[in-house]
Amino acid sequence: MHKSRSPALKTKARLFAAIGLAVVPSTQAVAQIDTRSRREVVDANVYPWSSIGKIGNSVGGQCTGAVIGANQFLTAAHCLYYRAVRRLLPAEAIHLLLGYVRDEYRVHRIASKYVMPPTYDAPVEDRARVQMIGSSSTSVIHFPLI
Repeated sequence: MHKSRSPALKTKARLFAAIGLAVVPSTQAVAQIDTRSRREVVDANVYPWSSIGKIGNSVGGQCTGAVIGANQFLTAAHCLYYRAVRRLLPAEAIHLLLGYVRDEYRVHRIASKYVMPPTYDAPVEDRARVQMIGSSSTSVIHFPLI
């Protein structure tokens, strides 16, 4: 008899599967090998790497996030928490940079709101879905994924 997974485990499994697919090397996306660090350098503007971004906040924190739909990305909930004052940051303090390489980026979006599990408890429920707005207006702007 197969035991069913909790919704949190199902969500984590989907996230890990999506990230796993995103990190599978592609001959089109791999640009070169950095011999100093032995890391593959990829083109952050080519799919699937184009859907992975750098998350920054107004107090200096940095994380990564993955685009999961038009104007939405998924990140760790602790990235939205300001430990010094023990509070969550306002949505407008959260920024997503796509195509980020050496202090340059292709797309910059600011969060308009985010949703976290009501029972947020890092690391068990450490996820947040963030809704984005355009960097210069409040209208919905679709992410260029490819």
